Amino acid sequence: PEFISIVYGSKWMAVVPVLKILCVIGIIHSIGTTIGAVFYSKGRSDLAFKLNCFMVVYNALAFAIGLKWGIVGVAAAYALGNFIAWPLDPYLLKKLIGLKPINYWKGFMFPLMGGGLVIAVILALKQGMASKMLLLFCSVPVAIVVFLGFIYIVHRSLIDDNLSILGI
Repeated sequence: PEFISIVYGSKWMAVVPVLKILCVIGIIHSIGTTIGAVFYSKGRSDLAFKLNCFMVVYNALAFAIGLKWGIVGVAAAYALGNFIAWPLDPYLLKKLIGLKPINYWKGFMFPLMGGGLVIAVILALKQGMASKMLLLFCSVPVAIVVFLGFIYIVHRSLIDDNLSILGI
């Protein structure tokens, strides 16, 4: 909300609920986008095409259902539909490369915990900071430090591996 109010002004505040919903679904899309590479590397572009065709129809149906409640309803129906369809990814990955669904879900444990910690810290920061402008400019660096600190504490080898790739 702070970004919208500072950058676009108060007349754009009605878009905040829609953006919140789309940010949540953006997390799923950023994770799910990797499955396309698996389809293509296994020579199954046909399966990627079929899944995309299914999702176009599925999302159009979600949009139609959500229209009754306006733009927030459309965004919510789209998000809910994608949450419902998300379990297709681990199923398809098991079929294509033998990845066990439990290993798929385990891969999200640390990022979700770190993200939850970031949200908690930013919400606490928001409570203690009167200036929206200062909050906006402090949030990103604080989030980066908190998330990297979390990863450093619980999964230091991940940081070390990435630093070695960078030659640091």
